[in-house]
Amino acid sequence: MRFFRLAGLMLATLFIAAPTFALAADTSKVQIVNKRTEHLLVSYSEASQITWGAGCTEVAHGAVIAAGKTCTATVADDNASTRFCATDVTSVAAAHKVRLDCSKAQNGNLTMVETIFQPSTAGGCFNKGTCVWYDISIIPLNCTDALWKQNKCANAGGASYNLPVSLGCGGETFYVCQGPVSTKYGAAMYPSNCGNPNSKTQGGKTGQNAYFYPMFYPPEKYYQPNRACLGGATLMVTFLAGK
Repeated sequence: MRFFRLAGLMLATLFIAAPTFALAADTSKVQIVNKRTEHLLVSYSEASQITWGAGCTEVAHGAVIAAGKTCTATVADDNASTRFCATDVTSVAAAHKVRLDCSKAQNGNLTMVETIFQPSTAGGCFNKGTCVWYDISIIPLNCTDALWKQNKCANAGGASYNLPVSLGCGGETFYVCQGPVSTKYGAAMYPSNCGNPNSKTQGGKTGQNAYFYPMFYPPEKYYQPNRACLGGATLMVTFLAGK
């Protein structure tokens, strides 16, 4: 159910996209963990729909999370396609000088954590109440399915990847995407420890852990690497140490 079309992306799978208007005052929790040695500036594409809480130092374009710390945020379940993205910063003062726009994350080759927070009034996921769809996207800015088949998006702007990240909920880590970047999956320099984009399974070392290309058309769209936290479970976003 991915609604972002900046580079021809499409988030979820076999379901009809819901309208992107606010439906209720439902909210969801997100825990963002910084396992890096640097501070992180984390941003959300709908700034008016997020409240930065404990462990988060709010700045102009998001929130700073100190090295080794966890930030807990509350997000409005507005049924819209949204993104988290992040970058290393040396200090809170330095973060104030950074303009971090997750809606244009691919322009800056930033790792994208893509989300849809669905309220219970919209049925949530599978009509099971408030939930959040989540995935990792490292799709190059101008990558298409056709270009992936042609040359693995070699000249499409480079992988949208700057930080390693893992995603999960309910105490379970499900997707892990890490570098270093390499030519393992073509000249776009995708992270080498991000699963196999050609796999038909999700998660784990060899399954699909992120979107390498849009996966619009069959058979690819039936194996898209996205998942849902059901029943109001907290989404856990962990920015990992290393490249």
